[in-house]
Amino acid sequence: MTDKQVFTKNELLDELKKNGLPCDYTTLLRYERRGIVPKPRNYIEFTERRWRMYTAQEIAEIVGRVRQYRKHLSRKGGPAPKL
Repeated sequence: MTDKQVFTKNELLDELKKNGLPCDYTTLLRYERRGIVPKPRNYIEFTERRWRMYTAQEIAEIVGRVRQYRKHLSRKGGPAPKL
């Protein structure tokens, strides 16, 4: 991670990929709906769209939660409980 204060969803996806947890945007949204990844607290309004923004701490937490979820799936072979 760099010295930036906030990061975009693309940088979150890149960080997941660097940690051996590649996923795409639709997977990220699915994880949010299932409660595996917390919804972002920060948005930037840009025309009609809202950009998801994350802090370095939030990204580290998300990477840990996704790792824990996938580890559970590989061990049990079924859906993991909500985190």
